[in-house]
Amino acid sequence: MADSGLSLGLAIWGALTGTVACARTGWQWLHDRPNIKVDAHVSITNTDINGNVLGGQMVVLFVTLVNIGHRQASIKNISVPLTKATMLVLPGMTPEQIESYREGYEGRIELFGGRDETPFELKPDGGIFKRHAQLSKSLPILPNKNKPSRATVTVELTSGKKILGTFELLPDDKWPSNG
Repeated sequence: MADSGLSLGLAIWGALTGTVACARTGWQWLHDRPNIKVDAHVSITNTDINGNVLGGQMVVLFVTLVNIGHRQASIKNISVPLTKATMLVLPGMTPEQIESYREGYEGRIELFGGRDETPFELKPDGGIFKRHAQLSKSLPILPNKNKPSRATVTVELTSGKKILGTFELLPDDKWPSNG
């Protein structure tokens, strides 16, 4: 009888430790992936990227990606959508053709990921990737539907996953006179 009590105790102990190990492995699997945080902001500056002082001011969009996850991520593209006003209309297009073309049109500022750029490998546990682009007041950045004072930065991974970040648009009265 003592053996059956010992066997039952070992069976219960094995079931408990096996369940805990399985749950822990599942938890790790769910959380052991890239976790990209997007920070974007607009600044007015009078220096170029090398620190040289310019003759006037320029407006620059800065985008920083940080991977706080535990797996590497491949960045395929970083972009900011533009309004449909940037769409080129070819001479001779009918209003129906223009409207049909406009429906699928996606103009955007490419900060990274042009045709010939190789995807960037963002290292895990704090890997950082920075990009910036000069903006002009006439560039029609698409505002968010819910918050018209903000715009979206889209980061696309090679896996196809898209990560969104937002930034505050510069109000018209804040643009430098040469911007």
